[in-house]
Amino acid sequence: VRFAPTTNGVKNAIVTVVNDDIDEAAYSYAIQGTAFTILPVTVLSFKAVATGKITKLFWETATEINNAGFEIQRSIDGNTRWETIGFVKATNFANGSKYSFNDLAPLRGLNAYRLKQIDIDGRFTNSNTELVNFSGDATIISISPNPAKDKLNVIFNDKKLLNTQAKIRSASGALVATVTLNNYHQPIDISNLPGGLYFITFFDGSVQRIIKQ
Repeated sequence: VRFAPTTNGVKNAIVTVVNDDIDEAAYSYAIQGTAFTILPVTVLSFKAVATGKITKLFWETATEINNAGFEIQRSIDGNTRWETIGFVKATNFANGSKYSFNDLAPLRGLNAYRLKQIDIDGRFTNSNTELVNFSGDATIISISPNPAKDKLNVIFNDKKLLNTQAKIRSASGALVATVTLNNYHQPIDISNLPGGLYFITFFDGSVQRIIKQ
Protein backbone atom coordinates (compact mmCIF):
# COMPACT_ATOMS: atom_id res chain seq x y z
CA VAL A 1 0.00 0.00 0.00
CA ARG A 2 1.49 3.33 -1.06
CA PHE A 3 0.76 6.27 1.24
CA ALA A 4 0.89 9.62 -0.63
CA PRO A 5 -0.83 12.28 1.52
CA THR A 6 -1.57 15.80 0.29
CA THR A 7 -2.30 17.32 3.73
CA ASN A 8 -1.11 16.82 7.31
CA GLY A 9 -2.82 14.69 9.92
CA VAL A 10 -4.06 11.16 10.58
CA LYS A 11 -5.38 9.38 7.49
CA ASN A 12 -7.64 6.32 7.54
CA ALA A 13 -8.64 3.97 4.77
CA ILE A 14 -10.35 0.62 4.24
CA VAL A 15 -8.67 -1.83 1.86
CA THR A 16 -10.96 -4.45 0.32
CA VAL A 17 -9.60 -7.55 -1.40
CA VAL A 18 -12.17 -9.12 -3.69
CA ASN A 19 -12.17 -12.91 -3.76
CA ASP A 20 -13.24 -14.70 -6.97
CA ASP A 21 -13.94 -17.90 -5.02
CA ILE A 22 -17.71 -18.20 -4.67
CA ASP A 23 -17.24 -19.88 -1.31
CA GLU A 24 -15.24 -16.97 0.13
CA ALA A 25 -16.34 -13.43 0.89
CA ALA A 26 -14.33 -10.31 0.22
CA TYR A 27 -11.74 -9.52 2.85
CA SER A 28 -11.42 -5.98 4.25
CA TYR A 29 -8.96 -4.42 6.67
CA ALA A 30 -8.35 -0.94 8.03
CA ILE A 31 -5.12 0.99 7.66
CA GLN A 32 -3.99 4.24 9.23
CA GLY A 33 -1.09 6.63 8.67
CA THR A 34 0.03 10.03 9.93
CA ALA A 35 1.18 12.64 7.42
CA PHE A 36 3.78 15.32 8.17
CA THR A 37 4.76 18.19 5.93
CA ILE A 38 8.39 18.05 4.85
CA LEU A 39 9.60 21.21 3.20
CA PRO A 40 11.37 20.20 -0.04
CA VAL A 41 13.65 23.24 0.11
CA THR A 42 14.67 25.43 3.01
CA VAL A 43 16.31 28.72 2.03
CA LEU A 44 18.49 29.98 4.87
CA SER A 45 19.39 33.36 3.39
CA PHE A 46 19.12 35.50 0.27
CA LYS A 47 21.16 38.68 -0.25
CA ALA A 48 21.70 41.18 -3.07
CA VAL A 49 24.78 43.44 -3.08
CA ALA A 50 25.76 46.24 -5.48
CA THR A 51 29.34 45.75 -6.63
CA GLY A 52 30.57 48.31 -9.13
CA LYS A 53 28.12 48.28 -12.03
CA ILE A 54 26.56 44.89 -11.29
CA THR A 55 24.40 43.26 -8.62
CA LYS A 56 25.69 40.09 -7.00
CA LEU A 57 23.06 37.75 -5.57
CA PHE A 58 23.87 35.10 -2.98
CA TRP A 59 21.65 32.51 -1.35
CA GLU A 60 22.03 29.35 0.69
CA THR A 61 19.78 26.37 1.35
CA ALA A 62 19.70 24.07 4.37
CA THR A 63 17.91 21.14 2.72
CA GLU A 64 16.84 20.26 -0.82
CA ILE A 65 14.45 17.56 -1.98
CA ASN A 66 13.01 17.45 -5.53
CA ASN A 67 14.20 20.99 -6.25
CA ALA A 68 14.15 21.94 -9.94
CA GLY A 69 15.92 25.26 -9.41
CA PHE A 70 15.58 28.97 -8.85
CA GLU A 71 14.24 31.71 -11.09
CA ILE A 72 15.89 35.04 -10.35
CA GLN A 73 13.26 37.77 -10.59
CA ARG A 74 13.62 41.56 -10.67
CA SER A 75 11.14 44.42 -10.30
CA ILE A 76 11.33 48.20 -10.42
CA ASP A 77 9.31 48.61 -7.22
CA GLY A 78 9.21 45.23 -5.48
CA ASN A 79 5.45 44.89 -5.87
CA THR A 80 4.59 44.62 -9.56
CA ARG A 81 6.09 43.82 -12.94
CA TRP A 82 8.36 41.02 -11.77
CA GLU A 83 10.49 39.72 -14.65
CA THR A 84 12.69 36.64 -14.76
CA ILE A 85 16.29 37.59 -15.49
CA GLY A 86 17.92 34.19 -15.01
CA PHE A 87 17.64 30.60 -13.80
CA VAL A 88 19.99 28.55 -11.63
CA LYS A 89 19.60 24.78 -11.64
CA ALA A 90 19.43 23.07 -8.26
CA THR A 91 22.09 20.75 -6.91
CA ASN A 92 19.56 18.84 -4.73
CA PHE A 93 22.16 18.15 -2.07
CA ALA A 94 20.36 16.87 1.02
CA ASN A 95 22.43 19.12 3.28
CA GLY A 96 21.84 22.23 1.16
CA SER A 97 24.03 24.31 -1.14
CA LYS A 98 25.37 27.81 -1.75
CA TYR A 99 24.38 29.63 -4.95
CA SER A 100 25.16 32.90 -6.70
CA PHE A 101 24.02 34.90 -9.72
CA ASN A 102 25.15 38.22 -11.23
CA ASP A 103 22.79 40.80 -12.72
CA LEU A 104 25.15 42.29 -15.30
CA ALA A 105 22.93 45.24 -16.19
CA PRO A 106 20.87 46.50 -13.23
CA LEU A 107 18.21 49.08 -13.91
CA ARG A 108 18.85 52.71 -13.14
CA GLY A 109 17.49 53.53 -9.71
CA LEU A 110 15.71 50.92 -7.61
CA ASN A 111 16.14 47.21 -8.29
CA ALA A 112 14.11 44.71 -6.26
CA TYR A 113 15.19 41.05 -6.38
CA ARG A 114 13.62 37.80 -5.23
CA LEU A 115 13.97 34.06 -5.81
CA LYS A 116 11.21 31.85 -7.15
CA GLN A 117 12.11 28.37 -5.93
CA ILE A 118 10.44 25.75 -8.15
CA ASP A 119 9.83 22.11 -7.19
CA ILE A 120 10.06 19.34 -9.76
CA ASP A 121 6.26 18.96 -9.59
CA GLY A 122 5.80 22.65 -10.49
CA ARG A 123 4.94 24.04 -7.07
CA PHE A 124 6.89 27.13 -6.06
CA THR A 125 7.62 29.57 -3.25
CA ASN A 126 9.02 33.10 -3.33
CA SER A 127 11.86 34.31 -1.16
CA ASN A 128 12.22 37.58 0.70
CA THR A 129 12.80 40.70 -1.40
CA GLU A 130 16.18 42.45 -1.53
CA LEU A 131 16.58 46.06 -2.70
CA VAL A 132 19.57 47.60 -4.47
CA ASN A 133 19.77 51.18 -5.75
CA PHE A 134 21.92 52.30 -8.68
CA SER A 135 22.14 56.07 -9.00
CA GLY A 136 24.37 56.19 -12.09
CA ASP A 137 22.95 57.14 -15.48
CA ALA A 138 25.34 55.18 -17.71
CA THR A 139 23.83 52.77 -20.23
CA ILE A 140 25.05 49.20 -19.74
CA ILE A 141 24.80 46.61 -22.50
CA SER A 142 26.14 43.12 -21.91
CA ILE A 143 26.22 40.23 -24.41
CA SER A 144 26.87 36.66 -23.35
CA PRO A 145 28.15 34.17 -24.11
CA ASN A 146 30.63 35.62 -26.58
CA PRO A 147 31.75 33.65 -28.58
CA ALA A 148 28.39 31.85 -28.89
CA LYS A 149 27.12 28.80 -30.78
CA ASP A 150 23.32 28.99 -30.92
CA LYS A 151 22.03 31.76 -28.67
CA LEU A 152 23.08 35.20 -27.44
CA ASN A 153 21.70 36.92 -24.36
CA VAL A 154 21.53 40.69 -24.67
CA ILE A 155 21.22 42.37 -21.26
CA PHE A 156 20.73 46.14 -20.91
CA ASN A 157 19.51 48.68 -18.37
CA ASP A 158 18.31 51.65 -20.45
CA LYS A 159 14.52 51.95 -20.73
CA LYS A 160 14.96 53.83 -24.02
CA LEU A 161 16.18 50.62 -25.67
CA LEU A 162 12.99 48.71 -24.85
CA ASN A 163 10.91 47.87 -27.95
CA THR A 164 13.63 49.14 -30.26
CA GLN A 165 15.44 47.13 -32.89
CA ALA A 166 18.97 45.78 -32.77
CA LYS A 167 20.59 44.99 -36.10
CA ILE A 168 23.18 42.28 -36.64
CA ARG A 169 25.59 42.75 -39.55
CA SER A 170 28.35 40.59 -40.92
CA ALA A 171 31.97 41.74 -41.00
CA SER A 172 31.36 42.92 -44.57
CA GLY A 173 28.44 45.11 -43.44
CA ALA A 174 25.59 42.94 -44.75
CA LEU A 175 22.44 42.98 -42.58
CA VAL A 176 21.77 39.39 -41.44
CA ALA A 177 19.21 39.81 -38.65
CA THR A 178 16.95 42.38 -36.97
CA VAL A 179 15.75 41.75 -33.43
CA THR A 180 13.18 43.69 -31.36
CA LEU A 181 14.29 44.09 -27.74
CA ASN A 182 11.13 43.24 -25.81
CA ASN A 183 12.71 42.99 -22.35
CA TYR A 184 15.89 43.80 -20.47
CA HIS A 185 17.15 40.22 -20.90
CA GLN A 186 16.64 39.40 -24.58
CA PRO A 187 17.65 36.02 -26.04
CA ILE A 188 18.69 36.06 -29.71
CA ASP A 189 18.79 32.91 -31.84
CA ILE A 190 21.90 32.88 -34.05
CA SER A 191 21.91 29.15 -34.82
CA ASN A 192 21.28 29.79 -38.54
CA LEU A 193 24.25 32.14 -38.98
CA PRO A 194 27.56 30.88 -40.37
CA GLY A 195 30.52 31.02 -38.03
CA GLY A 196 32.46 34.25 -38.04
CA LEU A 197 32.63 37.85 -36.87
CA TYR A 198 29.49 40.00 -36.57
CA PHE A 199 28.51 43.39 -35.19
CA ILE A 200 25.29 44.23 -33.37
CA THR A 201 24.09 47.84 -33.51
CA PHE A 202 21.59 49.28 -31.03
CA PHE A 203 19.07 52.11 -31.30
CA ASP A 204 21.31 54.47 -29.30
CA GLY A 205 24.14 53.98 -31.79
CA SER A 206 26.29 51.69 -29.66
CA VAL A 207 27.93 48.75 -31.41
CA GLN A 208 29.25 45.51 -29.98
CA ARG A 209 31.37 42.83 -31.59
CA ILE A 210 30.16 39.22 -31.44
CA ILE A 211 31.66 35.96 -32.65
CA LYS A 212 29.57 33.01 -33.88
CA GLN A 213 31.34 29.70 -33.38
